[in-house]
Amino acid sequence: MTKEESELFPHQERQTYAELLAPYLRGVTRQSPIDWDAIELDLGVKLPAAYKALSELLPAGFLGSGISWLSPVSPLASFRLDFKFLMDREKMLAEISNIQLYPAVPGYLMFAQTSASIDWAYEVRQDHTKPSVCDSHVTLIDWDHGVVEKTGVEVDELVYRSLTHRPKLSGELSGLIHELFFADPSFQLFRPV
Repeated sequence: MTKEESELFPHQERQTYAELLAPYLRGVTRQSPIDWDAIELDLGVKLPAAYKALSELLPAGFLGSGISWLSPVSPLASFRLDFKFLMDREKMLAEISNIQLYPAVPGYLMFAQTSASIDWAYEVRQDHTKPSVCDSHVTLIDWDHGVVEKTGVEVDELVYRSLTHRPKLSGELSGLIHELFFADPSFQLFRPV
């Protein structure tokens, strides 16, 4: 939580954004415990703590009106994270050429996709360490306009701010993300697939 938010909401000072989102997710069936060590070992990527915390709350499904949330343990291929394919474009094209996927950007891991062709991604610092390490802040990528926007916030904070305006993020793509939460009059924060 930012200093500004701590001053506005002192009673929430010790809560994480994932905890603040929990009341909005009542009725959502939580994921079974996820073996993150095994997933990270298999993927070769150390995932950010905020992504893991939110993934524990959310199975694969839709955030707001037009955001597909991907899970490393989804039984549905179109909602499953597979970082190995996204890390290596040539391997992805060779192994799953018959499956239509969003384009892969070398060095980024996509973990959410939007109906407006804006993907949520983590930048991966690839060095000689195993596993590679993700930047904890979300990067938004607009495929249609070739725009990459670093939000400066973690995924649970991005969702919370988009939902509550506390405070609203200033970036152009971040503003579009907010609109995607509320585009549908029958808005609900999360719908599982």
